[in-house]
Amino acid sequence: MPFGCMTEDKQKMNESQMEGKKPRIGLMVGNYHTDLPTRVVALLYQHMKEAGVPGQIYLGTESSSFMMEYQMEENRFDYTYSSLYGLCKFDQLDAMIISMGTVTLYQSTTDEGAFLSLLPDIPVILVGNDYPVRRGASIISDNYNGISQCVRHLYEVHNCRKICYVSGRYEIREAYIRLQAFKDALRRYNMDLTDDMIAWGDFSEHVDNAVRGLLERYPDMDGLVCANDEMLISVYRVLREKGIVPGRDICVTGFDDMKMARHMVPPLTTVAQDYTTMCSKAFQKTMDILEGRRVTSEVIPTPFVCRGSCGCSYQEEQKSQDDSRGNLVQDVLLRRQNQRRSWISALLVRELLLETVHIKTFFEKIGDNFAKLKVKSSYICLLPEPAVIQPGEILTDVDHMVLTMVQKGGSYNAYDMETGPRITQEENYLETVGLADGIYVTFLLFYEQTLYGTLSVEIEPREIDLYYAFSLEIGTSIRYLFLSLDQQRYRAELQAIARHDDLTGLYNRSGFDSAAAGYVSLYESERMVLLMADMDHLKEINDRFGHLEGDNAIIETSRILREALGKNNPLGRQGGDEFVGIMTIQDDSDIEMLIELIRRKCDEYNLHSNKPYLVEISVGCTAFDSNEFGRFETIWRKADLSLYKAKEKRRPTSIKEKL
Repeated sequence: MPFGCMTEDKQKMNESQMEGKKPRIGLMVGNYHTDLPTRVVALLYQHMKEAGVPGQIYLGTESSSFMMEYQMEENRFDYTYSSLYGLCKFDQLDAMIISMGTVTLYQSTTDEGAFLSLLPDIPVILVGNDYPVRRGASIISDNYNGISQCVRHLYEVHNCRKICYVSGRYEIREAYIRLQAFKDALRRYNMDLTDDMIAWGDFSEHVDNAVRGLLERYPDMDGLVCANDEMLISVYRVLREKGIVPGRDICVTGFDDMKMARHMVPPLTTVAQDYTTMCSKAFQKTMDILEGRRVTSEVIPTPFVCRGSCGCSYQEEQKSQDDSRGNLVQDVLLRRQNQRRSWISALLVRELLLETVHIKTFFEKIGDNFAKLKVKSSYICLLPEPAVIQPGEILTDVDHMVLTMVQKGGSYNAYDMETGPRITQEENYLETVGLADGIYVTFLLFYEQTLYGTLSVEIEPREIDLYYAFSLEIGTSIRYLFLSLDQQRYRAELQAIARHDDLTGLYNRSGFDSAAAGYVSLYESERMVLLMADMDHLKEINDRFGHLEGDNAIIETSRILREALGKNNPLGRQGGDEFVGIMTIQDDSDIEMLIELIRRKCDEYNLHSNKPYLVEISVGCTAFDSNEFGRFETIWRKADLSLYKAKEKRRPTSIKEKL
């Protein structure tokens, strides 16, 4: 079934489920460190808060553009954020708002239909993309006319005749439309246009190399149109390197009218996207469709904003000095608060690395950290098993997640993977713990290609940067947690190997000594028996039928002894055909019953065995009180003497044909 298309029965079921409860809205954004996504989140968060609508904000905060600046391109794992969006199926959403261009910006595939098909079958409102959806709508800026205005202004007002272009990725819908508008505008004015007049960026502020290459190819360009304002930060930086002044030596325009555009030097000539209107309409259309009203897609006008970077004079109405001073003080206070909290969070994360012994203890520490940071509420869900994601892949085959931490105010609970409540598409445990009505920002917990789960925090948009950094630290800490747990399991396996006999799985000599001491310490003043046993005629079986048959006889001997003593009582193989065991008894008469049980089990095996030999066991036992275990050598000698006497009564051979 196509995304957004619902059967009538399913739609009625969803509507009946929504009766008596508030709808829950999901918001998906990516590339959060740039201007557009931060404004979209802040505006839609405010709409949801004012309307009292709970929701989930899925935050992709890419890092590869930063890494490129520091020659760290090999560490590109931003594609993992696609799986964050796929995990929204566990949050019982009723509708979704998606900033599609930012979500698919750094993914290996930007096929909108394929991406949307992986999401829940609910109404969707697309922001910044006009991909058709059957049950929903799109809100998109007039990208084509916006770029056309830039070219027209440079050509008609500033007489530019060699205009180059810095584009976003061709696969991104907005980038494609803006590039087409640029090409069409140059053709209308009969200006030259070749492929190398276009530099390919990624809508980030770190496209310096692409801009340098363009300037090297066309040092005589007189105009430069940039597909968005974010990349103009990089353009300004490269122009300064070369001593080129925007607005004087070259005419420059952008697209978006980001917050800092008017404060750049010179102020940036650009095209304004009306984020306020777009987000208001996106929220209203979401509520309309949930209330059964029909919605339609819209294209929002993009007015041309003339400032200094194109060569025009620029005058802007200044705010009052008091307002400026008040804003400055507020900004300083906010920075100080976030600075202190970031330092605290870094110190608290260091403590996590000391708690990588038990899963529950580890997540208790995280809950304690969030309580100390005065987070309103938060929770962590882990995948049943960590998942390694390849480029172009989105995690889809997860049928549940495990709740490992729930924090509300100063209280918190933590769980391990075995006891943690399951969160499925049908049942969300958060409703039962009172966390379903908040607006949560959800971060992916991952380390490079490995996904562990999600962190959801009830915070305001201004706190996102802090908790994004915290989520990265938690992801790294979880990696060390799982490494530590793996090492513990590995050490336990090595210890088990060191303490156990390879052939039978019973304790070896040193393993039995340790197990026997621990066993006796559990029983104070109890009567016990030390059993020593030899398999009869092992050498004869080896010599006549080979060592494989001898090994089989040893294995059957260990099985018979284990069944006779019981699975919880220590039993070991001392080497070759020698065995030793220990167990509690009610009185000394139990010894004869034990010896008789071993003999009977041997008879049962031999009766049904098709082997050419018998498996028989000589047994010697001695009883002692647990508080006498300190004189173990004496007890051992008595049991050994008893075994020696028993061996005198064994058959002369175990070969059936000789009997």
